[in-house]
Amino acid sequence: MTLIRLEIRKRRKSMVSWSVVIAVLTLLFMSFYPQMQTEELAALTQMKLQGFSKGFLAAFGLETIPDFAQIEEYFLYVFQYIFFAACLLAVILGVDLLQSEEADGTIEYLYAMPLSRKQIYGYKMLAAMILYTIFFVWMWAVSFGALYFLKPENIQVSVLFNKEMYGTILYTYLAALAYMALGIMLSALLRTSAKSASVGLGVFLITYLLGIIGNAVEKASLLKYGSFYDYANPSHLFYHGIEPVKGWILAGVAVGFVLAGLFIYQKKEFL
Repeated sequence: MTLIRLEIRKRRKSMVSWSVVIAVLTLLFMSFYPQMQTEELAALTQMKLQGFSKGFLAAFGLETIPDFAQIEEYFLYVFQYIFFAACLLAVILGVDLLQSEEADGTIEYLYAMPLSRKQIYGYKMLAAMILYTIFFVWMWAVSFGALYFLKPENIQVSVLFNKEMYGTILYTYLAALAYMALGIMLSALLRTSAKSASVGLGVFLITYLLGIIGNAVEKASLLKYGSFYDYANPSHLFYHGIEPVKGWILAGVAVGFVLAGLFIYQKKEFL
């Protein structure tokens, strides 16, 4: 438990910074919604989007063109960019989890504690999950707050906060955990010279681009299955519904990466 507290204390400032940035971005995006309610702007947006090919629109989560005058459709479209940042944070947090101990020269301190490698791995992963879960709840709380205060008076709260929205929350959380687990596995592989932020950004962008290419190019459609982000794209979930198999895949992938990371970490030789 001491290691969990140390890990949370070590990363709390960074997580607070990310939380502030996410809140500001969410509020900025949502502040444009009142302008989208005008018929002229909604018609202009629809006309402009219809000029693009279906493949191009699908690459950016617009395979079904949203009605931006409807607050739930506008929110889920802009939220996919907030979710982009949340997934990026998850993989960076995972990559930095173990590798930073070598980079900071604190690995000897950890091994001086009466803990096995398995316990160190488990406690640090648990601390990361606690921090990220708090961040995730905060992200959705800010989003729900913005939705509540900006919703038109004729729309009931139950219309916005329905089972589809709760399903979106679950799937986005599972996708973020899959990215974190991938980052943790990579962290067990990396040496001290690696920069966790650069590695995390690179890994996430590769998977994100796989999703874009897979959605835009029909012959390369299989590539989208390599993108955890694509499994939980909020707009896609809203228009096409929740697919339980994707949730199980995300959960299974996360567990698989965690177990692989544990195996690698236990066999790793520290220099």
